[in-house]
Amino acid sequence: MKRWLARLGLVLGATGLALVMAELCCRAAGWGSPTSADDLVVEWVPSDAFEAAPWTPPPQGLQRRDLGVVMRPDWSGSITWRRATDGALLLEQPVRTSSLGLRGGEHAPTPEPGVFRLLGVGDSVTFGQGVAADQTFLAVAEDLLADQHRVELINAGVPSWDLRQQLRWIEHRGLALEAQLLLVFFYVNDLVPISYPDPDHALPRLSLEAPAWARGEAGLRRHSWLFNKLWRTVERGRLGAALLEGYDSEVELIRARSSQAQVADRYRDLAGVCADARQACGVVVLPSFVPPGADDGADILDMAAAAAAEAGLQVLRLDRAVDGIDLADRFVLPGDQHPSARAHRALGQALARQLEPGLRTWEAAQPRPLGND
Repeated sequence: MKRWLARLGLVLGATGLALVMAELCCRAAGWGSPTSADDLVVEWVPSDAFEAAPWTPPPQGLQRRDLGVVMRPDWSGSITWRRATDGALLLEQPVRTSSLGLRGGEHAPTPEPGVFRLLGVGDSVTFGQGVAADQTFLAVAEDLLADQHRVELINAGVPSWDLRQQLRWIEHRGLALEAQLLLVFFYVNDLVPISYPDPDHALPRLSLEAPAWARGEAGLRRHSWLFNKLWRTVERGRLGAALLEGYDSEVELIRARSSQAQVADRYRDLAGVCADARQACGVVVLPSFVPPGADDGADILDMAAAAAAEAGLQVLRLDRAVDGIDLADRFVLPGDQHPSARAHRALGQALARQLEPGLRTWEAAQPRPLGND
């Protein structure tokens, strides 16, 4: 009996020593800090920022997979980022929408004579999630171009929009704004439709929040870096398996579910809509904002650019615009891979440079007012 107790003591002692060493290694390497921004809770306050698009059927059963959403007109509130460990507020960004449900100020139904109106359609990157309205790359480009030109750049980015929803909005609302140029800003995840599953078959709620016994002032969640590292690894694995259906990453899911032909079909639809309305349209390829070392889907960006060009759309490439910015400065927060204000500025500068030649050509073709002889 004493021998077994001695062996048990040795095992427990060795295990405890191993855990202590693992804890020290995690702290030395910076893995699993309970005070880091790795685990975020992002909320819209109030929560009614979005509404079903009026041109879609009521969400019944699996029809939710085709549900389109728009931002609520004249909405005022904020997006908040809180740390999951203790609920501390890390970032709060006020948001206001116009009567058209777009971010920024009001716009006349049609552009003023002599004013070049550009309509930018996209997702949360175009919207500028995490930065102020005047810090988005469209606002930056407008400010730069306005020094020498009469321009108006309208931000029609909506978080979570995919290519289907962007095209629907263009058909039902975008064309009516009579922009001289309509640009669809492509982000790598725009190829995979946002799915709204049947509530009876919805995915289980998954969270990076630890169980109750591990939280609180004395809990492992607040004091053990090793526990946090292990918990995040396990939970993110479960989340990835459930949401990505076995794929190793979101980019791998996009790659597996997309093909050149499918993307070309999307852009041919866009080109057809623009041609029918005699609307000049193009596609802008944005960078992939992913964590360091992650798959950035460069082949997907190339595929989208090629498909858009094949459909006869003008293509602008901004996917290398932020290469000169340190990875630590590219993101809103370490746990949120939306572009920072600095990254938006780099994108806006690159966009303005590429728009400048076409803008000068357009201005030169405008009728000049008759002078007094």
